[in-house]
This record gives sequence, C-alpha cells and structure tokens, in this order.
Amino acid sequence: MWGRDNIPGVPRISAKTAATLLAKYNSNAERTASIEEIFNHLWQISPAIYQKLRFHQEIALLSKQLATLERELSLAPCTLQQLRCASKKAEADIV
Repeated sequence: MWGRDNIPGVPRISAKTAATLLAKYNSNAERTASIEEIFNHLWQISPAIYQKLRFHQEIALLSKQLATLERELSLAPCTLQQLRCASKKAEADIV
C-alpha cells in the first residue's frame, strides 16, 4: 500500500491498522511514530499481521526513514543571497 505521501507502506497492512499499531506500541515521550517499537512487540500482534511485518520489515524501515525529517543540518555560514545564487546555478545545471 502506498500512502498519499508516496511513501510505500507494508503490503496488505491498511492505513487504519498501521495507525492502530503505531498508537498502541509507541512508548516514545515525543509520541512520534516508531516502527522499532512495533517490532519490539511483534510477539503480541496477531499472527497474520506478524507475518506481514516480518516478511516486509525492510519496507517498513525504509518507509520510516523516508518519512523522517532531518532536523540537524550542517551548513557553512552563508548569506541568503549566496543560497539563491547556488539554487539558480543548480537549476541551470539540470536543464
């Protein structure tokens, strides 16, 4: 299943089931989605969902990685004007 965000989901796991799993097994203080928490509780999940998650574990972890925003970026000191020029140059290189 692909979400509306074009990030692949685990095949044959609905968005509703995925949301339920994330809500039930998420122990993160920030309440962010944690696929690792679900994998820590696989023994508590129904056999059918267990099999799907085990078989498609790589897809689930990749989906989490794709959906995770990187908040720590290292940028060299620069001005907004320098960023604009770099952006225009990159666009010219693409065309």
